[in-house]
Amino acid sequence: MTVDTSLSKITYQADGSTTQWTFPFPAVDPDNIQVFVVDSQGNQIQLPTTSFSVTLNPPIDPNPTSVGGIVTFPLAGGPLGVGEQIIILRVLAAVQDVSLVNQGTLYPTVIEQEFDYLTMLDQQGVEEVSRAFTAAITDPTPAPTPPIAVRKNQWAFFDNNGNLTPAMTPDGSVAISAVMQPVVGAATLALARQLMGIDSAPFIVSAAIVLTDGNARQLITLRGAAFYSVTIGAMASYSSVFWCIIFNDDTRGKLINISGKPSFILWPGQYFWIFNGGTDWVTTNPGRWQSKTAQNFFVDAALGNDSNDGLASGNQALKTIQAAVNIVQNQCDGPFTINLANGTYPSGSGIVVNQVMPGANGFSIVGNVSSPQSCTISATGANNCVTVQDNAVLSIKGVQFTSTGSGNALVAQRGGIIMMQNCRFGVFGSGIHMYAISTGVIYVNGPYSISGGAGTHITIDTSGNMFYQPGTVTITAAIGFSSAFLTATSCGCIVSLKANPNNFVGPGSVIGPQFIIAYNSVVNIQAAPAVPGDAGSGVAELGGWFIG
Repeated sequence: MTVDTSLSKITYQADGSTTQWTFPFPAVDPDNIQVFVVDSQGNQIQLPTTSFSVTLNPPIDPNPTSVGGIVTFPLAGGPLGVGEQIIILRVLAAVQDVSLVNQGTLYPTVIEQEFDYLTMLDQQGVEEVSRAFTAAITDPTPAPTPPIAVRKNQWAFFDNNGNLTPAMTPDGSVAISAVMQPVVGAATLALARQLMGIDSAPFIVSAAIVLTDGNARQLITLRGAAFYSVTIGAMASYSSVFWCIIFNDDTRGKLINISGKPSFILWPGQYFWIFNGGTDWVTTNPGRWQSKTAQNFFVDAALGNDSNDGLASGNQALKTIQAAVNIVQNQCDGPFTINLANGTYPSGSGIVVNQVMPGANGFSIVGNVSSPQSCTISATGANNCVTVQDNAVLSIKGVQFTSTGSGNALVAQRGGIIMMQNCRFGVFGSGIHMYAISTGVIYVNGPYSISGGAGTHITIDTSGNMFYQPGTVTITAAIGFSSAFLTATSCGCIVSLKANPNNFVGPGSVIGPQFIIAYNSVVNIQAAPAVPGDAGSGVAELGGWFIG
């Protein structure tokens, strides 16, 4: 055979469909063929021999060496895409395995194969040299480069004789490699970190998602103006170096479900890191929601669900007042308001407010201020409607309180403080409308109405306090209080009634004793009219004082 082509390499541009690639040059064995793939970014990899196959064309007699063949790649999966390249290269070992014995048999085919092999080795060397930097034919022979100890960490520089020598700029600047040049030239630190692979570009999410290992090293940014879930599965599905940052850049909360951990809501503006800790997910604590602006939670007894975040009304609202109270107390800092839709809210075993709010003077529950009877909190049995205790502070307005049993409407105890206005008190059997006990305080700082009787309207006991400056109290019917309209007992209780001549107005009236004051308690009424009830029925005894 004659080797009639100087080629030992061929390059193809992929078209998105081809999987069989021909080559025109001779080869001795399929193992002599190497295959490289270049992606659309210019990154080159050499393919392992298990990922492609080589079929050589059979030799054509009398030529003993095969010419050309086919490389099949890929063996499975989709073909190379447009913008990618495949390079087929013949590489022979620089050896000579033929031994010719003196006076032995000499086959022309063996000689021809060895000439072919030598020619192909020459072509291989020519191909490699063609990719090397060479001096011009007119140049003298270049001087050799200095040894490693002299040239390491130096720039490659051509001296006055054109020889390659190590050098450095006067200011000591170092060269920036092609790989690092985009990083150094990045407009921002964040972009530079992304280019180095420290951070990835933000991954925007607008609906429920299950994060995969492909989200590693990303900033997961949550948007969409909706309440949805973000799920992170078992660690076995993620690499050992997986981590990401999850940031809620939205006005709604997001439910975070992490395998092996309790679910929690990530509130607006909050973020946390999650790491593969080897044996367990490790997360930073997003902490309490510290809002710089007033925020509203919504509760709707008819349409809401306590599995919601409560940051929107209707079917996105919470269902129970206690669920909203728990969220605000346990997870929030700052000025928060719980807004109640019209409807009836069973208080169950009682709505309890029992934690001091960081960053704010308590929080508010607001119903229908212009029509409190449209928004009712109802109690049954001996349960209270609302109890505030342990130094917690609650403002409540626009609500009607009712009971079918012997419980109380508003109870302030153990240092709890209630500020009330624009409410309506309905029937409470033998219970109490407003009850301050054990250093609890009730501030009545606006008008309200009474539409149903109880054991007492106001009871102050055991160092409880009430500051009573309501403006006008409307009594809507003929109402009876079985004990008295007002009672104050147990040493040191103070009731300060700052009334005015029109403090209590009809069309209704109060039937029953006006007041019972005992054991060094004080009721101070600074102006007429007197406490409602049967005229002259008030009793001050055992050190109790009535100042009217």
